[in-house]
Amino acid sequence: MTSSSTLSKICLDNLHLVFGEPDPAKRLAELTRLWVPSLDCMFIDPEGVFRSHEAISDVSGALQKRYPGAVFTELGNQASPLFNGLELIISA
Repeated sequence: MTSSSTLSKICLDNLHLVFGEPDPAKRLAELTRLWVPSLDCMFIDPEGVFRSHEAISDVSGALQKRYPGAVFTELGNQASPLFNGLELIISA
């Protein structure tokens, strides 16, 4: 069973090291480390369903290109980011 502190660490790593990583090779390496095997993973977003590490990395990269300089941050209690939400900060 995964502890809440381990789950929080995984969520924060996913936020910053996957969705916040501009380098595609580093982002893909973190996806491989944090997510289940590529053929078993799925990311659901309003823009689609993405079913591999490569597809998730691509959608993360596209999001970063759409909002250059934007940064994902945690909302609320940082001990439980999964349940308190996330925010994309877009610099003016």
